[in-house]
Amino acid sequence: GFSWGAVTPLQWIWLVHALVVGQGFNTAIYRAIGKAGVYYGYRLDEPVPWVTGFPFSVVPHPQYFGVCMCVIGVNIFVATPQHISAGFFNLTMVQVLYYVYMGLVEDYL
Repeated sequence: GFSWGAVTPLQWIWLVHALVVGQGFNTAIYRAIGKAGVYYGYRLDEPVPWVTGFPFSVVPHPQYFGVCMCVIGVNIFVATPQHISAGFFNLTMVQVLYYVYMGLVEDYL
């Protein structure tokens, strides 16, 4: 199982980097389009600004990108050798693919 003492410096680096970048994008999306934009308010006829600058100028789906960064960072942080040999990162891949799918749904449906 997980042990704080078994966490490597590289895992800490991945965690901090992923959380800073991921939560930075999540904060930026709230500032850019507000709560109504983040939570599909436009489908309820809430006014949502159309933004083409940051963070949309960096990635097409900044909120999903931010969440994926956090998922990857946390999963790397908690992974033990036993997790890795059991295919733990397949779960990470599935989690990220769900967000990729949602981005495609928003773009094309």
